[in-house]
Amino acid sequence: NQSETQNQDQTDEFGKIKPEKKSKEDEAKPDAPSILVVEDDYEIRKNLCSMLQNAYNVDEAENGLAAYELILHRAYNLVISDIMMPKMNGLELCSKIKSNPQTNHMIVVLLSAKDELESEMEGYKTGANIYLSKPFLPQKLLSIIKNQLYTQQKAITHHTDTHSDDSKQL
Repeated sequence: NQSETQNQDQTDEFGKIKPEKKSKEDEAKPDAPSILVVEDDYEIRKNLCSMLQNAYNVDEAENGLAAYELILHRAYNLVISDIMMPKMNGLELCSKIKSNPQTNHMIVVLLSAKDELESEMEGYKTGANIYLSKPFLPQKLLSIIKNQLYTQQKAITHHTDTHSDDSKQL
């Protein structure tokens, strides 16, 4: 299968995506939020990354295990994860992110082909901020990301302002 060969050529033995040569447009955007896309389907993962790369710093992983390794070494603002994946599924990944004090501030958006209420509730029980059923409109996902990141930034700004006011009163 050509897709499987393509996937193997682009990942290391742990399932982490090998870095591709980047053009000037792909270089890091210093002030832009960072997003990790976790999806085992190569085409969906590449589509999500290309949809996000103009506005955000985007990394990718093809399963939850590879994603968690990246998360432990880089502070992401937001993680978009499929639920059904090999090695570690999206629910397990979300639970690990939200139970770790170093990573629990990260916004987690779960994507799933399951649109039953029970599956959605299971996603929220693991700590997911957003549960989105596939297929979804790209504009809807972009709006969700923008709103979540805006809220996160406002909370950080408020928290910083509150603490700087406290130190002035001492």
